[in-house]
Amino acid sequence: MLIRIMDPADHAVVGELYNPDVVPEAAAQGAQIDLFFSSTGSDDNDVLFNLEPPPDFFSEEMVWCQLDGEDLAMYLSPQQGDTTYAFATLNGITAGVSGTGTLYRSNKLPQEIDWDISP
Repeated sequence: MLIRIMDPADHAVVGELYNPDVVPEAAAQGAQIDLFFSSTGSDDNDVLFNLEPPPDFFSEEMVWCQLDGEDLAMYLSPQQGDTTYAFATLNGITAGVSGTGTLYRSNKLPQEIDWDISP
């Protein structure tokens, strides 16, 4: 699964999170999932997103996700289940494969975002 987070004013500014072992339906059905930052976005991840500590990572940076009603709550987290550091909320993920949301760790990407999902 690949989630693209985009600037609504310019979809060429895009960051990507992925996990090849997760299907898009898993998130919409309430599965807790881990995603990792892709190197195929429009810019380096630390340019697109605010990845400054906290939290501290000892290996690859991870985003842990869980369903919150109809939205996907995403957390910058070194371990599963840690909801201390909000990363983003993807609104209405149970209703479709694209939408709007809020990025809490914004940098080049703005706080209000568009998103879409690919298998």
